[in-house]
Amino acid sequence: MRTRLLALVVAVIAAPSSLAAQQAPAPAGATGGPLVRLSTPTIVERPRVVGTLLDVSADALSVRTGTGETVVVPRPLVRRYEVSRGRLPRGPAVRRAVLVGLALGAVAGAVFTPDHAEGESSRVMPYTLTGAAIGGAVGGVFGSVNRPERWERTELPTAP
Repeated sequence: MRTRLLALVVAVIAAPSSLAAQQAPAPAGATGGPLVRLSTPTIVERPRVVGTLLDVSADALSVRTGTGETVVVPRPLVRRYEVSRGRLPRGPAVRRAVLVGLALGAVAGAVFTPDHAEGESSRVMPYTLTGAAIGGAVGGVFGSVNRPERWERTELPTAP
């Protein structure tokens, strides 16, 4: 048990430095127009398109995806048009992830508490607190590295 706990602590401490060493690609919206997300449920092979808005015409929208592919979506097929407002700031992202980690860790600690013999005191509380601490730490690391994009639903842009 202690070996697993030590391995988890080492992994949590080493994760931020190894993730920071990886070079992150430029965000899709950094090279041109705004970063957009189009919901197109009637297109079976591509129900959602996310990328940089390249061109707007009276008939269609052209979007360059993160893979470099240019997708032309007819205007009538777009059910929802959203524009990125940037990533969630690091502070709120970390707080949210820590709270989720605390809750999940506490539940896991309580669920995986070993049975105790008759007459022994219950070990639920120490396991719950340990699970919450580990979950909070993992959540904090996750929240500092993974910040979700904020999307705002807007009207389709008009053609020039």
